Amino acid sequence: SSTGYASVMQNIGKTENKGIEVTLNTIWFQNKNFSWNTDWTYSLNREKIKALNSGVTRDEGNLWFVGSPTQVFYDYKKIGIWQLGEEAQAKAFGGFKPGDIKVADMSPKGSEGEGVFSTDDRVIFSRVPKYTFGITNNITYMNFDLMFFIYGRIGQYVKDAYTQLYKPSALENSAPVNYWTPENPSNEYPRPNSGYSTNSYLLQSSLAFRKASFVKIRDITLGYTLPKEWTSKMMVQKLRIYCSLNNFITFTDFPNYDPESNGSMDFPLAKQVLFGINLSL
Repeated sequence: SSTGYASVMQNIGKTENKGIEVTLNTIWFQNKNFSWNTDWTYSLNREKIKALNSGVTRDEGNLWFVGSPTQVFYDYKKIGIWQLGEEAQAKAFGGFKPGDIKVADMSPKGSEGEGVFSTDDRVIFSRVPKYTFGITNNITYMNFDLMFFIYGRIGQYVKDAYTQLYKPSALENSAPVNYWTPENPSNEYPRPNSGYSTNSYLLQSSLAFRKASFVKIRDITLGYTLPKEWTSKMMVQKLRIYCSLNNFITFTDFPNYDPESNGSMDFPLAKQVLFGINLSL
């Protein structure tokens, strides 16, 4: 028999975190019958790897790159689909044809690699948002009260699981997508080709990386507090009834799914309608 450890902890590099968080409260109106105040929050974090062990600047296996955040993706950057009329350019770049995925050429202008597809064309996509913010508005008028909370997360990339359901071989059912054909010159998905498979098609993974910035009106609550002359007859001190809507309104360019789920298709945030009573005896 033998014993041992499955993993060992050790220092393998240095990281740096810098950020700010700001909270502000504003009172727009306040009198006997009407009030409106807003709470604002804003935060950003600039995390990066400062150094890796042995003096290396990149560890592609673990997706660690000096100067970049610890949470990243590393792949080719899709910029469209090769179109009819681009045959010569597509072939020179890497033997591609109209209908194939078109990725960005990241080689510096004038360099030997410019205009030639290679692994050096891969780029780093940060999974960390550039900033987040929240805005909470509280409004009261007479016995009515309204609260709505706006939340935003800007600048992060996610790996969209839906894109990987597309089977470029077209030999089996898959996710319905807007794929390229000569009659439909889409820039979204490549042409079907029976010679391709999800595993062998080199640039299939580049379909997945999408910017998932979003702004949500996450919570809306409308309430009504019964007048005291009513509640006194019921021998209660205070009675408020309310209705809340959660996760109903989202503004985003991210397709297919909830951007807050980070690309996963497992469990989206549910839309909820809640009714309730606050009772004080």
